[in-house]
Amino acid sequence: EETRSFTVEGDEFRKDGQPFRILSGSIHYFRIVPEYWRDRLERLKAMGLNTITVYVAWNWHELAKDEFDFESPARNLRGFLEMAADMDLYVILRPGPYICAEWDFGGLPPYILEDGPIKLRTMAEPYISHVTRFFSKLFPIVEPLLYVRHGGPILLVQVENEYGSFGNAKDNTDDKAYLKYLTRLNREHFGPETLLFTTDNEWGLEHGSLPGDSLLTLVDGCENAAKSKTKQDRFNPSGKSPFICTETYTGWLTHWGEGKLEGKRTEDVIRVSKQILDVNGGKGNVNLYMAHGGTNFGFWAGANWDKNAKDNKYQPDLTSYDYNAPISEGGEQGTGKDGKNKYTAYQDLFRSYGAKTYDPPALPPRGNWGDIELDQVFPLLPNMDRLTSVSVRGLEAPVHAESFKCYSGFVSYQTTVRLPNGDSELWVDDFHDRLHVFVGSKSLGLQYRNENRRAFKIPASTASSDDAIELTLFVEHMGRINFDPEGMRDTRVGVLSGSPRLNGAALNAEWTARCHDFADVDFDALTWEDRDKSNAGVLPALFRGQFHALAPADTYLWTDPFAKGVAFVNGHNLGRYWTKPQHTLYVPGPWTRAGVNSVVLFELAGAGKSIRSQKTAHFD
Repeated sequence: EETRSFTVEGDEFRKDGQPFRILSGSIHYFRIVPEYWRDRLERLKAMGLNTITVYVAWNWHELAKDEFDFESPARNLRGFLEMAADMDLYVILRPGPYICAEWDFGGLPPYILEDGPIKLRTMAEPYISHVTRFFSKLFPIVEPLLYVRHGGPILLVQVENEYGSFGNAKDNTDDKAYLKYLTRLNREHFGPETLLFTTDNEWGLEHGSLPGDSLLTLVDGCENAAKSKTKQDRFNPSGKSPFICTETYTGWLTHWGEGKLEGKRTEDVIRVSKQILDVNGGKGNVNLYMAHGGTNFGFWAGANWDKNAKDNKYQPDLTSYDYNAPISEGGEQGTGKDGKNKYTAYQDLFRSYGAKTYDPPALPPRGNWGDIELDQVFPLLPNMDRLTSVSVRGLEAPVHAESFKCYSGFVSYQTTVRLPNGDSELWVDDFHDRLHVFVGSKSLGLQYRNENRRAFKIPASTASSDDAIELTLFVEHMGRINFDPEGMRDTRVGVLSGSPRLNGAALNAEWTARCHDFADVDFDALTWEDRDKSNAGVLPALFRGQFHALAPADTYLWTDPFAKGVAFVNGHNLGRYWTKPQHTLYVPGPWTRAGVNSVVLFELAGAGKSIRSQKTAHFD
C-alpha cells in the first residue's frame, strides 16, 4: 500500500516525499451555478493551475438555525470538491467559520443575530456554540476528501481567516483561546497529519497567528514577496515556513457608486506572481485571489465599512464579483487595466515554471435577445401580503428583521396613525440600510444609513385629522458588513431603534412586520396590470416583460432605464442593480430556456420602459 504524505521540509512543500509547487486559484462554488462548476474548473486547469482554494460559506449551508443543506445542487460542497479531484486538481480548504470574501456577513449566518448583536469571532457564547454545531456537520462531509488520510484532494486546511485584522490572539486571552479551540476542532476531525494554517496580511500576522509547530503561519497580499517571506518566517520554526502567498490579488473588489470597476494591470499582477514563485530560491507557491470571481446572485453580496470615511462609511459591494480576474464573471478571458489578456499571460507564466496549459473549452453559448419591454406592473403597497415570506403582527414597535427569521431582501413595518391638524414630522433614528416611508400611497422620501438623519415631513394635506391612515416603513437590506470589527459590531437589518417618533412623541401603535425575500413568490400567479401609457404608478412595484430565446444561452441584462432594485429571470434572483459602475446583470444560460423567458424587476426608485439583453457585460 502506498504511503501518502504532505509535509514541509526546508521551507518547501513535499508531496509523498517529492518537492511540490502549489499553483492555486480561488474559486467560490456559491458564486457559480452548479451547471457551470465543471466549465469553470476546466478553465482554471487549462490556465496551468494544479490546485484550487475554496472558502466554505457557513450561511450558504445553514439557512436558518439547524436547517443544514449540503445536498441540493448549488450547495453540494462534496460534489464540487470531488469534481475538482476528478480533474486532478488539489484543494486548499478554507472552512471559516468566517470567510470575509465580500459575502453577506462574511459567511456568518444571520440567525445568530436573532436576539440582537453578539460578540463575534471569539470565545464567547452563543457564538462559539453555533460554530461548534456547524463544524460538527461540515467536517465529517469533507474529512473523506483529505489527501494524506484517504487519497482525496484536500492538502491544507485553514483555521479562521485573516484573524489579525479583527481580533488579537497575541494579547487577548479569549481571542487566543478561540484560535486554539478552532485548531483543536480541526485536529479532532482531520488528524495530526493534515497541514493546518492561519493566514494574514503582513500587518495582521502578529495578532492573527499561533506561532509554533502545530499551525503554519502564512501570509497574503505579498506586493513585496521577499519582505512578506521575511515577516512570515518570524512565526514559523526554521525550515517549516513554506512560502505560498495565499491571496495574490489578480484584481480587486468594487463598491456601488465607485467610478469604475476596480482592477489591476496584467503586467503588474504577473510581475508580483513571478516574484512570489521566485522567492526562497525558486520554491515559491501561489494562490490567485481570484482566479474566477463569479456573481453575487440574489441578496448574497456583502459590504465594507470604512471607519475613516467622513460620510460614506457603509460600502455595499456590486452584484458582479468579476474581480478583474483572469477568468471573467461569465467565463471569458479577463483583460487587465493595461488592455492585456490576463488569462493567456498567466498561462505563459505558469508554463515557464513547468506547468501544463492548454486551450480552455469554448464559452457556453451567448444570447442577444434585444430590447425587453416591461409592460406589466404589480405594485407592492396594495399587495403587501402577496409578496410576504414571513410576518409578525401585534408588535408594539418595529423589530430587527433577524428577530422574526427574516434573513434577506426587504423588511416592512406597517401601522395606522391619526395625524394631527397641520404639518407633521416623523423621525426614525436607526435603521439598516435604506429606508422608504409612505403615508397611504404617498412617498415621503427615503434615507440611507450613510446620511445624517432628518425628519420625514408629512404635509397637512396628507389626510384629514379624523382619518386613520396607513404608515409604511420599507427597509432595503443592501448587504451585511463582512469586514472590519467596528462595522461588524451590529449588522442587523431593519428598523433598530424601536418606535419612530411622530412630532417628538413615540408612536405607540400596533405594528405588522413583514419579510419580502422573494424566495417563494410565484410571479405567474400574481394579478398583473398593463402599465398605463403615462408610466405613472406607485413604487416600489414589480414590472414584468418577456423575451424569446432560440435555445438556452448566457446573456447580460442592461438595466439602466431602471434606477434601483432586484431582477429575476424565470424566477431566479439575478441580484441587485443600481448605479455606476455596473450596468448589466449576468444571466447564466441554465436559468434561461428555449421559447418564452420571463423577466421581472422589483423597482424602488424610478421605472423606465424597457431593458435589453446583450452578449457582453457593461461596466464603467
